[in-house]
Amino acid sequence: MAKPVLACVLGALVWLTVYRGLRPLTSVTRAVRARTPAALQPLPETDLPEEVQPLVHALNDLLGRLGRAIAAQKGFIADARAGWTATYYQNILNNANSSGTLDHWNVGGQVGFRF
Repeated sequence: MAKPVLACVLGALVWLTVYRGLRPLTSVTRAVRARTPAALQPLPETDLPEEVQPLVHALNDLLGRLGRAIAAQKGFIADARAGWTATYYQNILNNANSSGTLDHWNVGGQVGFRF
């Protein structure tokens, strides 16, 4: 009769120990899940057990690299767009100079040129 009771008590102690030991991972999991896709701020690294700190530090490093990659991509797109726009309007002006006509039009708030 004592063995089943002892097994239940030991099982409860093991469960409680594992639950309390994994609680910091649960808080980090909640912090990550609560973020929006645009949130690239680092996760807080304070009040974490020693075993969890390397994981959070690695996640913060990843978020930093991801933020830099997104910024580089946005810069590239802006540069490409600006270069394309300049080339587009330079071609318009070149065509206008060669044909001698350049009519400006504004329809529905959109401004453009007609040859």
